[in-house]
Amino acid sequence: MTDLTDLERGVLEKLLYGNHPTLSILREELSVCRCSGREFTGVGFYTELDASAYQGPRPELDLKFGDVIADIPGLDQGAGFLLYIEAGLLVLLEGYTFGEPWPERIEEFELHYTTGYERDWPALSRLLDDVS
Repeated sequence: MTDLTDLERGVLEKLLYGNHPTLSILREELSVCRCSGREFTGVGFYTELDASAYQGPRPELDLKFGDVIADIPGLDQGAGFLLYIEAGLLVLLEGYTFGEPWPERIEEFELHYTTGYERDWPALSRLLDDVS
């Protein structure tokens, strides 16, 4: 197992930011989360997450969501991300471009929500409440 990259950790922290109880639990999982595998596709990546060391309560949910995008030098259209949660555990982070090759190295990035600098809290709360 390896550590998460700065980009992976930053995206996960931004995805899990907020006052919802489910997000709070998932942030606790993130505190012990490691990378158990990484695959690059040419236009993105899949990072397998291992949060099995987390021993606290788990939300009963299977969910895939992503409302975070990144401005990355060398990518004209930036990148998007999806987080996969199964049986209440963080299991996969997917990163993708919008048709451009994924950069070999990422040293700088700026993260935003798909709706801008403010998150669409009502939509996210509805999503989390529907599966919690």
